[in-house]
Amino acid sequence: MLILQGMPQDTSPFQIYNASAGSGKTYTLTRTYLFLLFSAPESLRFRNILAITFTNKAVGELKSRILNALMAFGKDNPEEKFLPLFEDLKQELGISAEALQRRSQRMLRLILHNYAYFDVSTIDTFNHRILRTFSRELGLSSGFEVVLDTDDLLSRAVAHLVEKAGNEPVITELLLNFALEKSAEDRHWDLSLDLQDMGASVFSEVDMPFLRALRDKKIEDYLELNAAIEAHLKASEKEVVTLVREMLERIATTGLEPADFTRGFFPAFLQKIAAGDFTPDFEAKWKQNFGNEPLYPKSREPEKKAIMDGLLEEFTPMFQRVKEVLYAHAFYENAKRNFGPFTLIGLLGAELNQLEAEEGLLPIAYFNRIIADELSDQPAPYLYEKLGEQFRYYLIDEFQDTSRMQWKNLIPLVDHALTSAERPEDQGQLILVGDAKQAIYRWRGGDAEQFIDLASGAERPFSLPVAQQTLEHNYRSRKTLVEFNNELFEFASRIFDREDYAQLYATTSRQQGQSDQIGLVRLELLSNDEADEDNIHATRVIEILQELQDAGYGWEAICILTRSRKEGEKLSLALTEADIPIISSETLLLRNHPAIQFLIDLLEHLRNPEDANFRLGLLRFLCPESENAHAWIIEKLPALPTFLEREYNFRTSAFTGESVYDILETATARFDLAGDATPYVTALLDFCLETGNRGDKGIHSFLEAWTLRNNDLSLKSPDGQRAVRLMTIHKSKGLEFPVVILPFATHRLSRRPGDKIWVPLPKSEFADFPFLRVNNKADLEHYPPATATFIQEREHMKLDFLNVLYVAHTRARDALFVLSEPPGKGKSDPLQNYPGLYAEFLKTKGLWTAENNVYTFGKLPPGTSGTIPPGESIPFTPTQYEDLKLRVVTRPGTDWARDQGKAKEFGNLLHYGMSLIHTAQDVPTALDQLVREGELMAEDIPEVRRMMADIVNHPELAPYFEEGLTVLNERELFSGKAVILRPDRLVLIGSKAAILDYKTGQPKPEHRMQLQSYADAIEAMGLEMEAAILVYTQANQINLDYL
Repeated sequence: MLILQGMPQDTSPFQIYNASAGSGKTYTLTRTYLFLLFSAPESLRFRNILAITFTNKAVGELKSRILNALMAFGKDNPEEKFLPLFEDLKQELGISAEALQRRSQRMLRLILHNYAYFDVSTIDTFNHRILRTFSRELGLSSGFEVVLDTDDLLSRAVAHLVEKAGNEPVITELLLNFALEKSAEDRHWDLSLDLQDMGASVFSEVDMPFLRALRDKKIEDYLELNAAIEAHLKASEKEVVTLVREMLERIATTGLEPADFTRGFFPAFLQKIAAGDFTPDFEAKWKQNFGNEPLYPKSREPEKKAIMDGLLEEFTPMFQRVKEVLYAHAFYENAKRNFGPFTLIGLLGAELNQLEAEEGLLPIAYFNRIIADELSDQPAPYLYEKLGEQFRYYLIDEFQDTSRMQWKNLIPLVDHALTSAERPEDQGQLILVGDAKQAIYRWRGGDAEQFIDLASGAERPFSLPVAQQTLEHNYRSRKTLVEFNNELFEFASRIFDREDYAQLYATTSRQQGQSDQIGLVRLELLSNDEADEDNIHATRVIEILQELQDAGYGWEAICILTRSRKEGEKLSLALTEADIPIISSETLLLRNHPAIQFLIDLLEHLRNPEDANFRLGLLRFLCPESENAHAWIIEKLPALPTFLEREYNFRTSAFTGESVYDILETATARFDLAGDATPYVTALLDFCLETGNRGDKGIHSFLEAWTLRNNDLSLKSPDGQRAVRLMTIHKSKGLEFPVVILPFATHRLSRRPGDKIWVPLPKSEFADFPFLRVNNKADLEHYPPATATFIQEREHMKLDFLNVLYVAHTRARDALFVLSEPPGKGKSDPLQNYPGLYAEFLKTKGLWTAENNVYTFGKLPPGTSGTIPPGESIPFTPTQYEDLKLRVVTRPGTDWARDQGKAKEFGNLLHYGMSLIHTAQDVPTALDQLVREGELMAEDIPEVRRMMADIVNHPELAPYFEEGLTVLNERELFSGKAVILRPDRLVLIGSKAAILDYKTGQPKPEHRMQLQSYADAIEAMGLEMEAAILVYTQANQINLDYL
């Protein structure tokens, strides 16, 4: 076992690093990896190390760090930035600088020569390798296709489900009720959009365990569940009405009036329920204290007081039961409201399973589940033998974002490495690095709680103890920022009811500032006018940006963080109007670039030439700035195709049947869309190739794929741009910036209307269903089967709420600007929202005054606008088929008619050309296609056109080239003798059929035998043969031979 400095010498091979923001996590991982490498200089130890991190970007960064360090260490004089790492490793290994240099050179060479064994990867990549290796054991086709984008798959499943409406009564009723509910809530009309949103839970690791428990349920089972819910509703209503009527009758028999009770509250409450209002409203103080306080005012007569005291004793258990039944009724109502969506998710899952099985598809979201189901209980030696390698050292980064299923799948491999060594020096190691305070991906399945449990010892997957180390220094931020965040988040720990969550912020959030330099934290409480919040925050952001410019900060040094994408979009518009350069997810979206909008409009126009909207979009883009746009468009609109061909050499009719890629590439050149648009166009072409690889390459299928994906297709954020970065807090995780501005820091800890929660059920009461997915509402806390789940979810929400703020506060190096608002004056817990949290924190420091709206800590350091090297310009060079005329051809383009030696090639060409013709009007189109494909030279067109025309216009053949017939060219027929036949042209006319077969050269007996076999196969299908004709084309004439 190998031990790093900083860990006790008797430490366990299972080590956990608590790495708060800015604490040098990547440095620690790099140092650990290199320490393992250098500890065995004569071996290929890197083949036994598996480093796992969360994203492909993080994989690239860690690989680069390791390789760059090895390159630097191998030099006589390492660069200054690598010297601390060099010195740390030299001291930890106890070797000289020369020895470390030699080892670095050797290790770099070994890794580069065996790069496939340099295992730094994401968990998904590692899982994919396991699935490929064990595909047979898992029952997977060896050629299974991994689906990264599940939107397209889900939309097809939705379409299949919707198609059943009208044919299957139960599904029809479910979809109809769902549509009516949407209509009642005044939501959009498109049912498929909501089904698509709901169906996403099928691929969610959070929802997957619950859905798996329901996978064997049939539609009849769901109907039984619905009946059970209905029965519970009716029974609860009956019980509660009986109870309140009994209490009302009891009051009446005593001669008491409603006015005798304190403000008449209690009788009114009972009458409201008796009238059918079953809302569980128990917030009033008298309800919470029922049974402990009298029901009358102090002024009531003594005799009435005595009666009411007796009633109170009698009513207390009844009131408690009413409370229980009303909360249960609220749950049943919740379940009833969600029954339709709950059932539809189950049915969507079945549709997806069918599609996946039919097409051999495996969504990446299933990786963890399949491995957990099939392989997690297999002995590790067997897994290693199949994988062909054995890992002894495991480094897992960002462990707080690892799901429980992912961790469960790794445990057998890790346990074997930790416990199976026969010699101490062969013992493996597990090093987990993470920070539960930065766990902001719970919706993806990330589970910070397992990191907390492992660190505390509450979870013990191995027989070995765990050794912990907290990385206490902050190497990122200036002292002022570190101290402010230490105090703020230590104070914020009191938000939690759970002790382990509270300790997370009360203890491990405190860091030591590495730098004594002063920085700036400014907290501003802007007006809380909700109607104008967007403008208020946008205006203040622009003012701060100008202040930073005056202080010497370049645009590229500044990042603006928002909680939601919607907030970012609003700011993006305001900053653009203020002529401030920005890089954001919105500016990088392909769909927002004018050139991409033009290309999509062009494809839409080719698909539907008569649609005026797309014609208008094309002309808006093409209109010169010097022209009056309205007049110019009105002039060009009626004859758009002519205008495009005359001005841009773009003939729309030439693209019939062409691939979308060719159309886009040609349009890019013809309309001169390169330049600033080049990266966007290139990304669109890449997407076109991606969609083409999955099947149909036509315009319709491409535009369908674009509709599904255009909200997510964007360029990667470029480095080295003189522009302000605008991103969500989630996107900023792991990044740092000189200055951070955090507007809209006004969020409340609250459940969103659409939030769902899985509630465990007593199966015997709900048709053997173990779970229900319902709205996450406050009254769930008072329904006993849901209480524990609700409270747990509430604590999780608090952790999410505070973690997002922590990530936002810890990105800045020099300065942090927070824009919030004054706290509200309601009775709610002030710590349940960011404004209240800031205000209460300031109060504990003795700084709060209601009149002060700006709180400043430290001062703004002078900024430096860095030098950004100019980027290399790479021109966009399209390759268009019209210009290059490069085609791989199977037939030479020569004058066959004059060269008898080419008669065979001519016959093949004519066969192919006639296969493109359905009616006589198709001859010009067929000739165009032959030319485009390089099959026919321009000088040979007249001869081939004449021969085609002679065939389609021949008096005896022309009836078989008329419009309205069913024509099957080169279509395979299967005879009863298991022989595949392929007549050149089969024409169906009602219950009759005609066959044309084209031949060149002299008639032969086998030609008639072949034609007879075609006719026999057709008649065996029950069709009457009208004609079977051999069409001979030779010596510039057409000869017919009838069977």
